Amino acid sequence: MKQERSMLVFCLIFFLVCMMSAWSVALAGDTEAIQRLERIMQVQQQQIEAQEKALTALEARVTQLTRESSAVQETAGKSKKSVEATQQELDGAIREADMALRKVEPIDPSREEDRMRDQDFMHFRVPRTETVVTVSGFAEGSVIHDFDAIQSPTEFITSKIVVDGQPPDVPDNRTVFTANASRVVIGSATPTEIGRLSTFISMDFFGNSDSASPAPRLRQAYGQLDDFFLGGSLRVGQSWSTWDDVPSLPETLDFQGPNGAQQSRKPLARWARDFGDSVAFWAAVEDPDSSIENGNSRTRWPDGILALNYHGHWGHLKPAILLRDIRGEDSGGDVQSELGWGTSLSSTINLPILGKKDNLRFQMVYGRGIGSYMNEDGVNDGVLDGGNLKLLPVFSGFGAIQHWWMDGLRSNAVFGWLDMDNQDGESGSALCRTLYLAGNLIWSPVKQMDIGGEILWGQRKNRDSARGAATRIQFSAKYKF
Repeated sequence: MKQERSMLVFCLIFFLVCMMSAWSVALAGDTEAIQRLERIMQVQQQQIEAQEKALTALEARVTQLTRESSAVQETAGKSKKSVEATQQELDGAIREADMALRKVEPIDPSREEDRMRDQDFMHFRVPRTETVVTVSGFAEGSVIHDFDAIQSPTEFITSKIVVDGQPPDVPDNRTVFTANASRVVIGSATPTEIGRLSTFISMDFFGNSDSASPAPRLRQAYGQLDDFFLGGSLRVGQSWSTWDDVPSLPETLDFQGPNGAQQSRKPLARWARDFGDSVAFWAAVEDPDSSIENGNSRTRWPDGILALNYHGHWGHLKPAILLRDIRGEDSGGDVQSELGWGTSLSSTINLPILGKKDNLRFQMVYGRGIGSYMNEDGVNDGVLDGGNLKLLPVFSGFGAIQHWWMDGLRSNAVFGWLDMDNQDGESGSALCRTLYLAGNLIWSPVKQMDIGGEILWGQRKNRDSARGAATRIQFSAKYKF
């Protein structure tokens, strides 16, 4: 019993000792864990403090950048205002320079399609105004001898060649002296807040082509405002038709020029605009004057014309289209209407391979009801046949070569034709075909003077096959001012 009790006491003591040992080991492990946690917390605290410092520095940088951005924006705003002010000043300077140019820039008749080539012009300022007036022109005298009968003594109009000896009162051999080609041109240029305002008036003395006696005739009279609408100019008055291409016309001493050319001056309203340095566009409405055989012409709408002009160092090319409302009234008062139309292609092509100033010029025209635009007299647009209006098809054109033998000395060779497709209802004397040939030699001893001689030949054929031919020689002297 006592032994059991001792054994029990020993076990109890041993248990207590084991428990205390385990407790000590546990306490020792907890202390190490706590110390390790404390070290981790210290490291995290240091990281947090470092992040707070970095965040503070970042906030300070953001604040600085915000201030700098505001300063940059303010500077940019000031710079933009400065640039805008500078641009306004530049625009104003450009306008002033443009206005100054307009104030001193006179009108140039050679650019107004009046065949005033290579000529200097007098110009002067109208006192107490900004208008510049240009005065130019020439005095020209010609001696003309016809070897055959032709009704136009001062112009070689092939449609007026006498056919088969009729009319008999026209001499078949005559010499004529004339100064009818002499011309006076007056132009003006005035600067405006929109664009240059110009006027142009020219006249000669060819009011009657059937006589050598001078008769004053208005050639052109128009006004033009540049930069009027969509960057284009507006011309109103009497001027060369938009259908014509005057720069492509050959140089002839004969005032009329080739029969196949288009040379008409008409009352019109035309808008024109340049696109760059090489393309120009023209759109116009023009006087619808027409001629109807066996009836009267009754106009309703103006003629409409569109044209382009391509130009460069090589020369120029001009295509054009024409639309017309042709109306004819017969003896019974009935009115017929047909759509007339035409197409044209003309050009000047420089030929440096032949000579520095040599060139080729041509024009081809085809259409129906456009006879009144031809460079001939008495060409009809249509015919009334049994109450039906028939428009006359026409094909015409010319070709010319100009060769310069030396400075101031040149020759021109020209061929022209006009072919009408005659219709039933036309008379036997109606024009069917004409031909035109010309060759000349022209000398300019000074820039202001031309002297030359020319030989011309032409032929007319009627619908009934009657025909006639004529030969002419002409000597002319032109003095420009």
